[in-house]
Amino acid sequence: MTEAGWLERIQLSTFLRDELDFRVDVCTKMTANRVYKQPEFENPEGVKMICWDTHPYHRVFVRLCEHDGLRPAE
Repeated sequence: MTEAGWLERIQLSTFLRDELDFRVDVCTKMTANRVYKQPEFENPEGVKMICWDTHPYHRVFVRLCEHDGLRPAE
């Protein structure tokens, strides 16, 4: 939520709840992956979908992937 603009926050809080749940789930699993490897990140196609997502709303995933070592830092 802290990465979202004001309009996006309203959308996520109201009718895009599934998107918010998805983002929270991905961020939680990436954080846990630093200590305990998560099976979702062992699949190269899954990592590609998350870490190379060009959607501006998912830009936080790119930074998390870089920090996690799943994607080279730019």
